[in-house]
Amino acid sequence: MVESTSIKIKDFKLYAYHGCLQEERDKGQYFYLNIKATLKQSVSDDCLDSSIDYLKICSFVETLFKASKYNLLESLSLKICKKLIKAFDLSSVTVEIKKKKNSFMPNIDSFSSVVRVD
Repeated sequence: MVESTSIKIKDFKLYAYHGCLQEERDKGQYFYLNIKATLKQSVSDDCLDSSIDYLKICSFVETLFKASKYNLLESLSLKICKKLIKAFDLSSVTVEIKKKKNSFMPNIDSFSSVVRVD
């Protein structure tokens, strides 16, 4: 039997200045992140040391997310995945970054980029 342990963070709301349009980069907007991180070993006890502290993941991601401006959410998602795997010794990470409807996309409720790194 194969066991694995993953944590999920859903709708982590961050404000930043990412996008291809100058208006997005000047005014900024809210982004919503969904993150799935899979540990290299399954959690076998009830100790936080056997898992990952959600707050540490969120703090780490927020720092990366706000450090630079990105044109493409895909490249930002990839960077977050790779950095999380290295920093927290994970087996895989999936990051979805979503933009909600705004003035420059009035006919779209939302769109997102999803990147997975194993």
